[in-house]
Amino acid sequence: MVAPEDGGDDLAMTGVLVDLDLDDVSPPEMDFRAGSVGETGADIWVMDTSDPVLLHIDTNRVPPAVTEYLLPMTIESPGDANRFVHADGDGCWISSRHDIFRCDRSDDGAIAVERRCIEGGAVVVDRGTVFVLGRTGAAAHLDRRYGIVRVEPATHPVRELDDDGRLIPVEDPATLARVRSVQLAQRARRPAPGQWWSQAGNRLVLASPDMTSVSVDLSVRERGQVEWVQTDPFDDPRILEVVPMLSADSIREATETT
Repeated sequence: MVAPEDGGDDLAMTGVLVDLDLDDVSPPEMDFRAGSVGETGADIWVMDTSDPVLLHIDTNRVPPAVTEYLLPMTIESPGDANRFVHADGDGCWISSRHDIFRCDRSDDGAIAVERRCIEGGAVVVDRGTVFVLGRTGAAAHLDRRYGIVRVEPATHPVRELDDDGRLIPVEDPATLARVRSVQLAQRARRPAPGQWWSQAGNRLVLASPDMTSVSVDLSVRERGQVEWVQTDPFDDPRILEVVPMLSADSIREATETT
């Protein structure tokens, strides 16, 4: 803040004290809007349509226990198909057009979150492996920055995410056919693999194919612990391949001093 000094033209720095009551906030009418749902056994994972909030529902408990996790992700525009949950026995994968995250749940209920890939798209998880599927033909696409744009077909329609976060083109015909069949089966079971759901206010009802259903009160939930796993980019040899004339120490030193 600046203000005139002694009524003249010269400006001098001055201070301002702002008192904010962070607790005086009106609660939203609906603080969670279910988007993608993934289930495996008694574990159900639900992603918010816009906010970076993930719920874990343990249906083994009566009533079902709900744990909320605030993830290190961006807030997306509501109403779009932004993120998709792919559940497995150890946690879940979260995919979007822009990136792929892994969430591993420990025995104490905490989850470790790591961004595994800075590319995204249509994702299929089959036999514990993540596959990213590209377009096989040109199409019109609604881009959130540019509006309607033409998207060219992918050079490699199916790529596999390896342990180092690289997307490896899949050439094996049997694997290609299997992954495509899994994708078609997932589309037939939308909005969630194996489950249909509906939300009214803070109550979520999940109906399984065997005609049984589970009603979950989302307003009664605990806050879960989240560990954000961030690897050192300078430990990635692929980064040094881009700038081979520099060493990891020189890059790190330059970054830390800027």
